[in-house]
Amino acid sequence: LQQQVNELKQENARFRQQVARSQEPNDAPGFDTAGLTEHSGEAIEADIKKDITTPDVEHYKESEKVSDTMLQKLKHFHLKKESLDKEVTSYEEIIECADQRLTIFYSQITHLEKRNKHLEDLIRRPREKARKPRSRRLENHPKSLTTVSHIDDCYKKCCIS
Repeated sequence: LQQQVNELKQENARFRQQVARSQEPNDAPGFDTAGLTEHSGEAIEADIKKDITTPDVEHYKESEKVSDTMLQKLKHFHLKKESLDKEVTSYEEIIECADQRLTIFYSQITHLEKRNKHLEDLIRRPREKARKPRSRRLENHPKSLTTVSHIDDCYKKCCIS
């Protein structure tokens, strides 16, 4: 469009030069140069307006259609983004809940491992006592009776708890 405008301006300038030359005194037959000047200016302006306005209106309508299409796409993507954000939020909540459950399970496993170890220790203690005949001999020894009973009390406390 700009190129067409420039071409028309150049053509207008040539017509004005021709009109200016024709206004100079010469031997040519007389004709109304003022009318020619006005007519050429009006014709060029009309051509310029016609060339500029028609494509501009068409261009405006096309750009409006494109703008409407892009606006619809933008709305569509905005709605899609909102739904995806909600979905991501729900997944994040699910993951957070799963993490909390894992933490609880780990603490339960740790507790059960400690309990199993304690039970295994309790199971091993009588076997270890059976292997150590010396402790029974100490029970029979009169000086160590108070000591052994004290050890038995501690053992009973450990077994009960």
